[in-house]
Amino acid sequence: MTLVVVRDFLAWCTVFNFAALFLWWIIFLLMGDWICRVHGRMFKLPEERVREIMYTGMLHFKAMVFLFTLGPYLALRIVG
Repeated sequence: MTLVVVRDFLAWCTVFNFAALFLWWIIFLLMGDWICRVHGRMFKLPEERVREIMYTGMLHFKAMVFLFTLGPYLALRIVG
């Protein structure tokens, strides 16, 4: 496996992960009240707590994308 193949793989992983994050954000933006009500009833949580969990999940997902795909991709771009 060459450096170019790994670099391209990480680039596409980054694109797909950010697309998934954007889709998650759009769905939550459009259907957030319904999602909070349903999950609040399912897990017996107040709606504010469900929103906090969702935004925390998005934050962690974004941090992992930066750490595990975008960071290595940029390092490989600099190296070669």
